[in-house]
Amino acid sequence: MSTLATAKVAGELGVLVTCDAPMKQFILYLNEKEGQKFVLADLDSTHVVVRNDATVLTLIKEQVAKYIEDQNVPTELKSKTKRRN
Repeated sequence: MSTLATAKVAGELGVLVTCDAPMKQFILYLNEKEGQKFVLADLDSTHVVVRNDATVLTLIKEQVAKYIEDQNVPTELKSKTKRRN
């Protein structure tokens, strides 16, 4: 997540999340998976408004961090790959 800002959507205070399109899709996936339905508005390909709730924000931050960590290749594997080429 690159940016968080406060927004008001349909009478409920929310947090505007700005990120790249793949990360936004991951957040939408979490919204469906967790069953909490924390997404208040799907604005465009890089913006979504989520409930301004500490539990929800913590869940998103933790799951996004885990997702990023899982996507990264360990440094030692990168160096072994370079040596083979």
